[in-house]
Amino acid sequence: MKRERKERKEENINDYCTAHEAAEILTQKHGRPVRADYLSKMAKSQKHSIRTMWFRDRQMYHRKDVAACMLGSQRVAVAV
Repeated sequence: MKRERKERKEENINDYCTAHEAAEILTQKHGRPVRADYLSKMAKSQKHSIRTMWFRDRQMYHRKDVAACMLGSQRVAVAV
């Protein structure tokens, strides 16, 4: 019995953005600065499901996944 091959869905490169663009999206959404290197940590974690792809030598992040991310409250150390 032959297995049918599933065709891969073509991904549109315009649906993806760089880490700096994704950080800017999250900064505007949450009203606090978000660093670009934090995106790679979010993409690797189990909490956030962010689709990624490599384009040339850069890792790209799916715009809708980034926009849907909710960040936790920022903890501020208070001196006592």
